[in-house]
Amino acid sequence: MPKSIQKRINMAKELKKDKEEELEVSPPVEEAEVVEVPAEEAKEEVVEEVVEEKPVEEVPEVKDEEAELEEKIAKLEEKVEDLKKKIGTFCADMSIETPMYPDQTGQIKEWLQSCHDSLKEAERIRLAINKTNLATPVTIEVGGVKVEKSIAAWIIRRRLYANQEQSIWTTLGDKGLREGIAKNSAGENIEVKIRRYYDPKMKDQKVNEYREEPNLIDRTLEVVNAVTDLI
Repeated sequence: MPKSIQKRINMAKELKKDKEEELEVSPPVEEAEVVEVPAEEAKEEVVEEVVEEKPVEEVPEVKDEEAELEEKIAKLEEKVEDLKKKIGTFCADMSIETPMYPDQTGQIKEWLQSCHDSLKEAERIRLAINKTNLATPVTIEVGGVKVEKSIAAWIIRRRLYANQEQSIWTTLGDKGLREGIAKNSAGENIEVKIRRYYDPKMKDQKVNEYREEPNLIDRTLEVVNAVTDLI
């Protein structure tokens, strides 16, 4: 074998040997540990976008003055009932008992006066409401017709007569009568029909009109009471 070829073979063997030694000396590469994250934890790590909430504008409440006064009347009358019970309990006792109050006679007089003043105030408020209701005109469109009445009149209408008129119109009907064929005195067949002395369409219209009227009055008076001052 020529020396040049033998030399190349020897060099190749030496290079191969060197590479094998390098591989033996180099530390093994550690595999990276793969950690599985549960789906629920992964969801928790998602950063939620912070949305700045705009302050909600508060709508000013429309106060119904009459409703407030009715509440005041109720509290006054409740106060009177409470004092009445105290008066009945402490108006007398036995001479061997110790009075509940240092000046029990004076306390009874105070309660009696408080009852009188409270009822007088409740009466004043009720009269003011009644005067205002009588003096304040209100126009409501009922059945396509504009009707003007005082608040007091509309209240009476609402409580008593709108429902009564609806009931009256509801009374109209066929009374269970049936159309068909009947025999006359001669034994002949004749056609029999119901004879109505009212307009069925008008009846339906009026029934619906009077059924809606109480709600219409309520909605209108609610607005009027909120903006009307007592006399």
